[in-house]
Amino acid sequence: MAHFHGPAPGKNAGVKVWLSHKGNMEVTSQISGQATLSPDNVRMFEAGDMYINVHAKDHPDGEIRGQVMPPKSN
Repeated sequence: MAHFHGPAPGKNAGVKVWLSHKGNMEVTSQISGQATLSPDNVRMFEAGDMYINVHAKDHPDGEIRGQVMPPKSN
C-alpha cells in the first residue's frame, strides 16, 4: 500500500490520499495515477506538511516514509 499522510515532519497521522488500492500489499513499481485534493489537503501539501508512506508484506506498518516537499517557486 502507498498513501499520503498529513502531519508536519516528525509527526504521525491518518491517511489523506491513497496512491494504491486500499489494503493491497502487492504494489510494484511503477505507480501512476491522479487524485483530487481537498482545499485543506492542498494547503497541507503547499506547506510541506504531507509525507508518503509505503507498506510491504514484511513491513506492514511502513517500509519507506518520506516528507513530500512542494516545488520551489522561481
